[in-house]
Amino acid sequence: MKRKIIFSSLLTATSLLFTGCLSKTYNDYQKLLNETTKGVAQLEYDSAMMDYKMKNYDKALKSFKSSANSGHAKSKFWIGVMYIEGQGVKQDYEKAMHWFKLSAKQGDVEAQNAIGAMYHNGLGVKQDYKKAVIWYILASSQGFRIAQYNLGIMYENGFGVLKNKNEAIRLYKLSAAQNYDEAQYNLGALYEDERDYEKALKYYTLSANQEYAKAQYQLAMMYYGGKGIKADKLKAYKLFKKAAENGHEEAKKSLKYLCDKSPNICK
Repeated sequence: MKRKIIFSSLLTATSLLFTGCLSKTYNDYQKLLNETTKGVAQLEYDSAMMDYKMKNYDKALKSFKSSANSGHAKSKFWIGVMYIEGQGVKQDYEKAMHWFKLSAKQGDVEAQNAIGAMYHNGLGVKQDYKKAVIWYILASSQGFRIAQYNLGIMYENGFGVLKNKNEAIRLYKLSAAQNYDEAQYNLGALYEDERDYEKALKYYTLSANQEYAKAQYQLAMMYYGGKGIKADKLKAYKLFKKAAENGHEEAKKSLKYLCDKSPNICK
C-alpha cells in the first residue's frame, strides 16, 4: 500500500509538471532557453577574464571560445585580442580579424574600433585608411572614446578623409570629456600650436593628472619656459621627475639638465 501511495503521488506530481509544461508556449521556452544560454555564456566570460588577468591564457582561451560559441560578443573580441598579442596562441592577425568581425557584427564597439586600427596600421590586411575611418565611425557613433580619439587622428592628419582640424578638435573633445588622457594631450598640443596657452595648459594638466608622461613633459616645458604662464622651475622639476618616472626619455634628459643648472631645486 505504501508503495502504491508513493507511486501514485509521483504520478500525480509528474502529471502536474507535464500539464504545466504543456501550458507554456514555445516562445516562453525559447525565451527561457536563450536567457539560460546567455547566463552561462556570461559566467564563462567572467571566468575567462579572471584567467586572462592572471595570465592563464590557455584556460582563458578555452572559456572565451566556449562563451563565444554561445554567441557572447565580448568573448569573440577577446579571442581576437589574444591572436593579436599571441597570448596562448601563435600570433595571427588574420584570425584576429576574423574574431573581431564576428564580434563587431553584434555591435561590439571595441571590436569595431580594433578592425579600424587593423586597417589603419595594415595588420593582417592591406593598409586602408578609408576602411579604417568607416569602422572608427561605427564605434565612435556609439560613444566609444578610443574610437573618437582615433577618428580625430584621421581628421587631424587627413588619413582617409579631408584634413579638418576643427573636426579633429571636436572628436578629441568628445573623447577628452570621457577622461581619455591621449585625447586630452592632443588637444593640449593643438592649442599650444595655435598659441592658445590657456587651453593648452588646461588639457595638458588634465592629461598629466592621469600620469600621461607626454603631457607631464609638455606641461613641465611650459612651466620651465614660462610659456603662457609665469615661469616656475620647481613645478617644472616635479613634472619632469614624474614624466621621467613614467618612462619619458626626453624628460630624463631635461631633469638632469635642470638639476645641473639649479641643484638647489632638485634637493
